[in-house]
Amino acid sequence: MTDETNGLFLGFSDLLQSELQKSRDEVASQGEGFLGDLLHVRTACKACIGSIPSRPDRAFPTEDLQQKLRRANVHSAIVQGIHFVEYAIEFGGYAQAAALVRQEIDGVIVARGIRLGEHTDKKGPQWASMPTFKNLNGMLSGLTHLSDHKILSTKISDSIGNVDHNFNPEFARQLFGLHVCALIFLILDMIEFREPYDDNLLNDEEEWWLNSAIGVMVHEGLLPPGD
Repeated sequence: MTDETNGLFLGFSDLLQSELQKSRDEVASQGEGFLGDLLHVRTACKACIGSIPSRPDRAFPTEDLQQKLRRANVHSAIVQGIHFVEYAIEFGGYAQAAALVRQEIDGVIVARGIRLGEHTDKKGPQWASMPTFKNLNGMLSGLTHLSDHKILSTKISDSIGNVDHNFNPEFARQLFGLHVCALIFLILDMIEFREPYDDNLLNDEEEWWLNSAIGVMVHEGLLPPGD
């Protein structure tokens, strides 16, 4: 094959990339208005995540240092992924977003299990241990593993063989809400690592914003009252 032929064929790569970028931009251009208060709640959660490490570590008994390290590594992995979750949702990569949101929830379940002495290293998270999330495992797994045709056909594409990103505001809102719920549970685990304020693990601002975030999530039906 000549260089010219190779160039013509490999040009399909650029064409595909260009067309996918156009469809991502089209999804993103439809704005974030459908997220409503979820955007403010997300910002409040990220502020708490940024604020909590600003104060000294709380001393842990020697026998608990290993579980602290394991939990801290889980926290780091979740925080490092926040941007990618939100990018995938913003640009219509819902299958990818579902996989990342599921990983976030995996993380908070694992951290909780480590804290309670119930999680064994290298074992999968026990979704049944957290009622808030256990009924969502099937849906998120079906997208993560690309194994549930009904979900793929209703959430990801609007026609057979169409690879364009499909704007689905209701599903995007659900995924974003689950992302925010995972951040709330992450914060509740993170605060145990820091010195308390007058016997309160949160300072006044953290407590106010986190309680506000939880209130919005309860109102949205994404967290049950008292969870």
